[in-house]
Amino acid sequence: MNRHLWRLAAFFSFFFGVAFGGTSSARAQSFDRGFLIQQFRPSPGAWDVLAVESPRVLPHLEWNAGFLMNYANDPLRLEDSGSGGTIVNVVSGQTTFDFLFSLGLGERYEVGLVLPLVVHQSSGAAGSLPPQAFPDNPWGISDIRLNAKARLLEMGF
Repeated sequence: MNRHLWRLAAFFSFFFGVAFGGTSSARAQSFDRGFLIQQFRPSPGAWDVLAVESPRVLPHLEWNAGFLMNYANDPLRLEDSGSGGTIVNVVSGQTTFDFLFSLGLGERYEVGLVLPLVVHQSSGAAGSLPPQAFPDNPWGISDIRLNAKARLLEMGF
């Protein structure tokens, strides 16, 4: 069997084994009062451009690290559905630092990690909403993301 076809067959066997072999019984999800308001979610790959992923992967055991800072103005606000006007800015501003890391595995695989850290968050609704709606520390680690890529086909361009 051709070496590339063997790799492709091994990858799909692994993928379907992990996806369907580890099923478990369904359970109710726990209720979480928090939600993510960060709109910008950068990709960690070496050739990824902001949030657009590239099909290229890093060579074996080469790594890439990066840092991005972003600011969101009025990322969460309540609006009147009739007039479309803003009632209150729940979160009026948010500054986030994104730490990016990726590592090439083999010549066809890459894993990446994004660690978003919210360093500042302000609210324009301090008098409009109850005090328990606002955290004591308006900074912290947001949702950590793990990214994986696999180059399945190699085109001779």
